Amino acid sequence: MSKSLKRVQAHMAELGLVCEIMHVTVPTNTAQQAADAIGCELDQIVKSVIFRGEQSMQAILFLTAGGNRVDVSAASKLAG
Repeated sequence: MSKSLKRVQAHMAELGLVCEIMHVTVPTNTAQQAADAIGCELDQIVKSVIFRGEQSMQAILFLTAGGNRVDVSAASKLAG
């Protein structure tokens, strides 16, 4: 496992979140492709999007279930 994945796993554990990081060898450009690759339902996939505020320069990570979309306008406002 890469150093970055180990850091993610450690942070999840610190937050008390139980997760399993899975590595796939086929392209997964969509949440549906990822779900198909590991044999689970679409909403068992977590999508992540990072926004950096133009003024705040703060990065915010948004996580959503695979079947949902992040509201870009709302996320942009939150990021500043």
